Amino acid sequence: MAGLFFALPDLKLPKNFDEAFQGLKGRAAQELQKHLPDTLQPQAPGLQGIATVIDGDTIDIHKQRIRLHAIDAPESAQRCWKGGVEWRCGQAAALALQNRTERRTVRCEETGRDRYGRIVGRCFQGDLNLNAWLVEEGHAVAAPQYGRDYVAHEARAKAARRGIWAGEFILPADWRKGVREPQG
Repeated sequence: MAGLFFALPDLKLPKNFDEAFQGLKGRAAQELQKHLPDTLQPQAPGLQGIATVIDGDTIDIHKQRIRLHAIDAPESAQRCWKGGVEWRCGQAAALALQNRTERRTVRCEETGRDRYGRIVGRCFQGDLNLNAWLVEEGHAVAAPQYGRDYVAHEARAKAARRGIWAGEFILPADWRKGVREPQG
């Protein structure tokens, strides 16, 4: 305990012991936090925990809906085609995210809110950026109108013909507008 007084040389002790103790607790916590590794740093409430996957680009953590920033995954009911065979690419995207995050802590950094009031964010499992991972594996496309963060990841997935890039698909934004057949 004596070491804390050396770490807090400018702490002014008021005449009221309760005030002094509260001030000491606050400063000690600040000093301790400076030396914690990133993985132990306090996070914004509700943006860290076990995720429930809603679809390929949306999760819930502690009943807070989080839309993954700058990506767009096929909708849950959306289908794609490989070699003329239809497959449930929207369901596959959600399952890939579920398998990746199952029973593991996910941490999200809020970047804003969408028009539905949902939190928009970059989400991580340890050091792995889940937004980037989904695009790189071909489970989602980059959404450059919201940020160019994942354009290079999409180019690599496309070049390697991973996930939806292995065949034909409708862009999720077009599918939501009612397009049901691949263009071109």
